[in-house]
Amino acid sequence: MVLEASSIRRRNPSVQNMVDSSILQKYWLQREKVRRKWTPADALAASKLHFYVHSFAMKFASTALSKIPSRYGQQPPPTRQELERIKRALYRFEIYRNIFPPRSYKSHVANVDGTEMLNKVFFSKFAPWENEQLACIYDFLVEEVSPAFNDVVRHDIVWGSVEIDYADEIDNGFIQRLLADGLQRLHDITTADTYEARYKLLESRDLCGAPYGEPGGYVPCCVLEFLHEPLQECHNQLNGSSLEEKFMGWLCPRTSLPFFNDSDVGPEKALQWGHARGFSLGHVDEEFINQDVNWPIRAWGYVFWNLERLNASGILENEWDWKDPRESSGSSDNELLESWEAREAVYRRGITGYWNGEDESGWVRDREVVIPKPLKRRASR
Repeated sequence: MVLEASSIRRRNPSVQNMVDSSILQKYWLQREKVRRKWTPADALAASKLHFYVHSFAMKFASTALSKIPSRYGQQPPPTRQELERIKRALYRFEIYRNIFPPRSYKSHVANVDGTEMLNKVFFSKFAPWENEQLACIYDFLVEEVSPAFNDVVRHDIVWGSVEIDYADEIDNGFIQRLLADGLQRLHDITTADTYEARYKLLESRDLCGAPYGEPGGYVPCCVLEFLHEPLQECHNQLNGSSLEEKFMGWLCPRTSLPFFNDSDVGPEKALQWGHARGFSLGHVDEEFINQDVNWPIRAWGYVFWNLERLNASGILENEWDWKDPRESSGSSDNELLESWEAREAVYRRGITGYWNGEDESGWVRDREVVIPKPLKRRASR
């Protein structure tokens, strides 16, 4: 299915054509196995994708298990069933990003029915806990790629001249654009071990970064509504207008059956626990999935683990310490704010490259030019 979805994106049809394609009809609606003739290129692509899925799945499992609140200390390694659950969510991420590319600011006003369409053809085909698993993966990938992005924010002269801010928000538009490029690119970025390598991957010349005058500098793309907001909107058409009514409408009768027939009820019980605790403590949001207040428990992948692990950890028996949704640290620190003006002045002199205060060793001097002041681009939405 992932290969089929990738071929749909390469053909670049409209979103509506994607929805009407036979691959969606067969896979989502009829739940048939997609039959295709495999070529050596297909086999190579599948093998490469499996490598990235496996790599991120192992990193997710290790990171999440280290954060589980447990009465018994360190968690045992993930079971095969748990690891497969994580991998399925990563494959769903790849399918989603190929079939539903993000919308840029320029197309922001288009397609007012986009959320309803996504619910109909994608999210409604999964149980709520399966969509919450995708939200966990989204949060994890944001946390993985943000340090590399922030490194370039801190040091690139061009980015500083147009005031690109740190990626502190979970729905940061620049980071969502990077996520839309898929696991391979994200793996390359997160494993790059030098600033030069990170900058080359983030420079965006091959994406939609726009040059600001001479001597040519590129800034990252910013998009809207790739995955964060659609996840928050999914399942909002369950019975009832309030979150509590939606929750009860999901429980009895259940409105969305799981796409994968998972023999363990741990993920479903975990989602029930998360919502029930929220109701009892008054944390009631409009969203049914991907609630802002639930980010601490998504960080330890609460909807991925088997019931045995959850029971052994004592998680479902206790209330957890609810916290407010993560807040930006004010985004820009004073040092970054001060550097923006300095980097803009340097850039106007025809200089690009690496910014490190008064150290000019990383500067790249081009011909002297007068550059009109560019439109400021902020990393937060």
